[in-house]
Amino acid sequence: MTRVTSTIFLLLFISATSLAQDRYMVFFKDKANSPYSVTNPQAFLSQRSLARRLKNNVLVSEEDLPVNQSYIDQVAGLGIETYFSTKWMNGVLVQMQSSQVGEVESLDIVESVEYVAPGDILTPIPFGRAKFTDSPIEPSRIVERQFQMLELDLMHEANFMGNGVMVAILDDGFQNYTSLPAFQHAVLSNRISYTFDFTRNRPDVDNSFNHGLRVMSLIAANTFDIIGGVPNAEYFLAVTEAPGEYRVEEYNWLFAAEKADSAGVDVINTSLGYNDSFQDDSMDYSVADMDGNTAVITRASNIAASKGIVLVTSSGNSGDDAWRIITAPADSEHVLTVGAVDAGGTLSGFSSVGPSADARIKPDVVAQGVGTRLLTSSGAIGFQNGTSFSAPLVTCLAAGLIEAFPEMAASEIRDIIKRSGNMADEPNNLFGYGIPGFMRASRIANEALIPIENGIITYPNPTDLPYFTVAFEEDLVGTSINAQLLTSEGSVVRDYNFRPNLFYNRFQIDLTGVTSGLLILKLVTPSGVVTKKIIKAQ
Repeated sequence: MTRVTSTIFLLLFISATSLAQDRYMVFFKDKANSPYSVTNPQAFLSQRSLARRLKNNVLVSEEDLPVNQSYIDQVAGLGIETYFSTKWMNGVLVQMQSSQVGEVESLDIVESVEYVAPGDILTPIPFGRAKFTDSPIEPSRIVERQFQMLELDLMHEANFMGNGVMVAILDDGFQNYTSLPAFQHAVLSNRISYTFDFTRNRPDVDNSFNHGLRVMSLIAANTFDIIGGVPNAEYFLAVTEAPGEYRVEEYNWLFAAEKADSAGVDVINTSLGYNDSFQDDSMDYSVADMDGNTAVITRASNIAASKGIVLVTSSGNSGDDAWRIITAPADSEHVLTVGAVDAGGTLSGFSSVGPSADARIKPDVVAQGVGTRLLTSSGAIGFQNGTSFSAPLVTCLAAGLIEAFPEMAASEIRDIIKRSGNMADEPNNLFGYGIPGFMRASRIANEALIPIENGIITYPNPTDLPYFTVAFEEDLVGTSINAQLLTSEGSVVRDYNFRPNLFYNRFQIDLTGVTSGLLILKLVTPSGVVTKKIIKAQ
């Protein structure tokens, strides 16, 4: 709010000041009398989100239920502006005068009220979006050391480029992303599925800030000049960081993460961190608070991870200052915390180190964050430093592994990335588990999946899912295998031709529309005919 300082308008100044609004979080005691139920999750979660939960064996709980709208309405009924709600922490962000806090706290539905930032900046304002009509440009081949270090060039050669994976980028802004050729392929094909600026309460993220744009280029760019690690993915873009450093930004991240969860996002990239640098000293964290359970954004990350999302975050750039250690949410044990090395693998001096306050090894892994080649908002190629730019490289690795091993849970993806590090046998608090790699991670993933006996397996069996999986051992990689799915009477349901390779050695057999009961999969291999019996449950 503009402050009038002229003495001529002193009375107006006093009046305006007394009416000034700030931002607060209002937390509720319960979710009683909610119109939603865990028995009908389709009413508040997308099918993609539910499918991700099923894969990760995550039950829908009361924590997932939306905030009771009648509670929000009661707060609004006091003449208070209500904005974003958090189902995980059961609260709502509001703008109100300090004199109204007591009135809100007196409501019997309210647990507590927390001041999170000064000012009332959430009123939406018009904001235009650029359009373009050119066709997308075909991708070039990866040549940058920063990608080769993580074997992402080999990941591309194996044709894993993010197909079917949804990646969220939570950052400060994505200036000019709608007009830069590098992102036309995603915009024109409607693969930017969600955009929202939680700092200004508007859907446009094409604002005057570009840290997020630079991060995005490492993940999603696709021109002859630059290609990201997973250019074929679907993207979820959210602005949570704004000028000035206040606690509200952590809650902005929470709001965005909940939206990402509901949308079915697979990976969240967070190239942000919070420690003792808030503009309001009362909001500062101490080194002891980096314990994986204290900071708001860390607690929010723990919940997001529990929903089956892979979270990747930068370790922080405090390695050469008094703070020195990781920043929140990098202290969470459930996120992949990424430090920075140069192209030769030498740790950067600015890369925040571990351990966490509760003595866990951090960072988890490292990637190139010195002289990282990326795209700027002007469309030029730049070379920049920071763990902000090593984290998205690992995000690409995670997305590629999710595509390559769609049956693996988020916790398994996190684990194999750490175990693929070149220092996995002797991790430390400088490099973590070292530099991970796609090929190494793929071998670990293959070994972790159900062992293959007698050349071929089918699972689950019996199956109550609309599919089953057939998997082939290494000796059959590169061979051509013909197969037929038959009914118990011998009628052919479908014909197949499999050619397993190092990554595609497991294939899903669709059972949609197939009658329940005994089925037979007949496979003709170079060494003979193999028959598998499968029971499709009711």
